Amino acid sequence: MSNIQYIAVEKITPHPGNPRRELGDLTELAASIKESGIFQNLTVVPFEDGYRVVIGHRRLAAAKLAGLTEVPCTVSDMDERKQAATMILENMQRCDLTVREQAEGFQMMLDLGHTKDEISEKTGLSASTVDRRLKLLELDRDGFIQATDRGATLSDFAELDKIKDTKVKNKLLDSIGTNNFRFDLRQAIQKQDDDEQFAKWKTYLDSFATEVKSQMDYERVEWLSVYSTDPPETIPEDADKVEYYYYLSRYDSSLLKKRVDNGKSPEQIERERKEQERKTLSQKLSDVCETARALRRNFVREYTGKNEHLKILIEYYTKHIMFNSHWTDVDEEDMAEICSIELPEDDEQWEEILTAELSKLKPRTILLAYIFLLRFDEGNGMKPYDYYNRFSSSKDLEDCYSLLNELGYQMSDEEKKLLDGTHELYVKGE
Repeated sequence: MSNIQYIAVEKITPHPGNPRRELGDLTELAASIKESGIFQNLTVVPFEDGYRVVIGHRRLAAAKLAGLTEVPCTVSDMDERKQAATMILENMQRCDLTVREQAEGFQMMLDLGHTKDEISEKTGLSASTVDRRLKLLELDRDGFIQATDRGATLSDFAELDKIKDTKVKNKLLDSIGTNNFRFDLRQAIQKQDDDEQFAKWKTYLDSFATEVKSQMDYERVEWLSVYSTDPPETIPEDADKVEYYYYLSRYDSSLLKKRVDNGKSPEQIERERKEQERKTLSQKLSDVCETARALRRNFVREYTGKNEHLKILIEYYTKHIMFNSHWTDVDEEDMAEICSIELPEDDEQWEEILTAELSKLKPRTILLAYIFLLRFDEGNGMKPYDYYNRFSSSKDLEDCYSLLNELGYQMSDEEKKLLDGTHELYVKGE
């Protein structure tokens, strides 16, 4: 049941469940109301000695700003469940809600007894979209808002679903909306995968060996590839006779046993220690460079480009490849993978299928993939450091970024530091 009446503005309060947190600039609306009045009634519900507004929060605030003492209202007896649904649907229809506000509105509807299917039906959004919106509530609210203000997109936030730990997700909010996000996300995913694999090996090794924090006083029995293989199903046959130890590190894990007398001089032990430090640092640098390489490759894989890019690519090909390269073949599987083309197991059909599928792509897409695979995908020429982990400028890497940047690639801070020699992992000195 409802009726229309004029109600004093001091008797109407904003609804605490209104999903729209910010009402925006009311100056223009207040001026219009002051000159012409309110053309659309507010919808209110009785509350204590007055009313709560369900539809018309901006009109109520603007009316107060314009100096009105009363406003036209439709008084409704809808229950809390109906109020929540009405507020979120009305705001969504006006496109007035941020994604976070939508999520908070959906949660309020759930708290009042709506099901996800009902929310999906009422809003016209798919059940998976409703779920993704609700997941956003796991994130720190202030960090989320700041990320949105920086230009973070829904697809950026969807990428966070790849991370399981909410603390890590919230840390990544610091870089969402910046050029660093893709780099930080990829490293976080890699660490997550590594940690899960690391935990499997630790459980296995703890069943028969003792963990140590240094390998210096032990003899290596076996090098453990903890991040590329799963642990064996059985422990060593002599585990009941030999006292085993193990050393777990992200870059050098080993199954060990105690040395009786290694016979090495202090100088030799120190050289070995320094060499181990060099290898560990080299692997850290390699990991950072591999993340950067994966981002460059992914840019090429997703590249669609602009019409004017074809001229840039043709000029590059003519100048750097056509007359200056003795090797102009690329691997068929690499070309298929970077162009998202699926090849059958029978390699006799590859040439025919690859030719047919490539013909469907834009020339600039094919040309960039070809140039990238031929010149920039891997190899020592793309490594910006030497054997001792000192910065060593790479002309190939500089050329690669120069071309990709011209096509729209956005470098992260980590990539910039790798390229200009300022990365903290580089060894300083001669």
